[in-house]
Amino acid sequence: MSMKNSHLSLLDLLPYPLNPPTGPGEPQLMGQTSVSPPATVRKRATIVEQIEQEHRAARLYGEQLINLRPLNLTPTETQAIVADHRLQHVCLEQYVMPQVTVTPMLRAVALSRHVRAQYRRRGRISRHSAAWIWGYASELTLPIHLDFDRQLRLNMSRARFEDIQVHQVRTIPYDSLPLAELNITTPSRTALDLLLFEPSSDELLSAIISDPASDCTLRSLRRALDNTKYVKHRDAIEERLFGLAARPKNKS
Repeated sequence: MSMKNSHLSLLDLLPYPLNPPTGPGEPQLMGQTSVSPPATVRKRATIVEQIEQEHRAARLYGEQLINLRPLNLTPTETQAIVADHRLQHVCLEQYVMPQVTVTPMLRAVALSRHVRAQYRRRGRISRHSAAWIWGYASELTLPIHLDFDRQLRLNMSRARFEDIQVHQVRTIPYDSLPLAELNITTPSRTALDLLLFEPSSDELLSAIISDPASDCTLRSLRRALDNTKYVKHRDAIEERLFGLAARPKNKS
């Protein structure tokens, strides 16, 4: 039978149904129904679910925060309310009830209320501010430290007016983690920044290194320093590392 004069195509001559593929790497054959979505779709769904979980957690923690700022209280009145209700101070005018556990998520939600949306989207919390969010500093000190990619154009004077200290750096995605509506430098990145730029931060560095959950050790900090180019005052920083190694380990 001539294929030229036949109404049948090559596909019509194939036997159906085709056997399903026997391995995960084999191509899908015509006529086979896909049982599971592609990997990219599953990954996207996982990311969306993680974002939704973050938003739900942020709303939950936001409901626990008590903002005294709208009350326009005097310092004496604020002290009286805090004492009467035994409120815990989180940051600035944000408080929580005594039974609430203050966590990094709670600190991030509280701090996000004081950072403009465009800064939250484009920057990341760093240095002392990041150390406070992770729980290594007891109090948040102003200004708030924010890293921005060096290619961004920023209104520096406006940021300073809002108690924000801008650091223009080369940002690397895996150097930060999302928490609430903020991006925060990881404890390892935070430790490296404190080592490089904050000479009086040895107490914070010791706390980070002593915490197994930080995934930061003297060895990893040394390796990160060795891989950093153009370090100012490298000799002084090396001496600080030796001093940190000689400190007794924090048992807390």
